[in-house]
Amino acid sequence: MAFPKRIALIKKEPALAAKSDLLLAFLEEYIDNGGKAQEAWVTAGYAESTKKGAMAVARKEHSTVQKLISLKIGSHVPSSIQIIVDLMSAEKTPAAVKLKCAQDILSRAGYDAAIDYTITEKPVTDMTNSELDTELTKLLGKAMSPQATSTVEH
Repeated sequence: MAFPKRIALIKKEPALAAKSDLLLAFLEEYIDNGGKAQEAWVTAGYAESTKKGAMAVARKEHSTVQKLISLKIGSHVPSSIQIIVDLMSAEKTPAAVKLKCAQDILSRAGYDAAIDYTITEKPVTDMTNSELDTELTKLLGKAMSPQATSTVEH
């Protein structure tokens, strides 16, 4: 059976406060064991002889199951965001990964959707003369384009 402290915490949610401890224990176990309703039913404390109705109860309580899953996932958000921030801040993290982390954080904060960049890091020493010429031509073309230059009118 789910820990009594966990059930007490779950019942602080207004939408779940009226649910029985036994039902919440069943649904928690149902989520934790990968959807094996009859096994969760017995583990939660219901009688073995009534386990055939477990799946029907799980289906009937689908909105409660969704809420419980949301609570479980939500509890991991702060540590997950911290991992992204740590990765972005680490000195040894490649620039492409740092960019992806920054985009992810901005996106989660509600700013415009991030533009998907593909960055390939290749040391200049590993590039052929032809590759260097191509890259230089692209960069100079961007630098000389009308959008790249700005003028101030008086």
